[in-house]
Amino acid sequence: MLRAAAAFVGLFLIWLLTTQHVGAGDFAIAALAVAGALLLGAHFGGGVSGGFWHAPRLVLLGLSRVNTVLAGAASTIRAVLAADVALTPGLVRLKTRSADAEARADLATLISTSPGAVVVEADAEGLLIHLIDESAAEASDLGELEARVLGAHGLKASA
Repeated sequence: MLRAAAAFVGLFLIWLLTTQHVGAGDFAIAALAVAGALLLGAHFGGGVSGGFWHAPRLVLLGLSRVNTVLAGAASTIRAVLAADVALTPGLVRLKTRSADAEARADLATLISTSPGAVVVEADAEGLLIHLIDESAAEASDLGELEARVLGAHGLKASA
């Protein structure tokens, strides 16, 4: 999917540079021409993966987490400046509710964007997350995030 986005942006810029027009109509024509070229490439190149169609929802989901990421960064900075280093690092195991590998990968990416949390292992059972402050982790937040990722993928949680 990243290659498709890079191809779209690259072709869009090449179109604008070769035509040397920068108006609202020119942007629309460039976007349509590039979209047509990508659709032809997808058709003759074997199709588009499912991740391509889920990307807009996942981008919105990532943007909706900006407040969480900024709040986590601010609390980490506050703790460092106050020299209040009463952190309890630890490993937390999150059992995922879906067998879809793409959904697990997207969940791992969104968890790792939060300050103080890094996914260190992912397997069919779930994710192993290293937390800087294990006591601040909320299982309900991780469960809600997983439900939102599964919703973005059009999946339902399995038992």
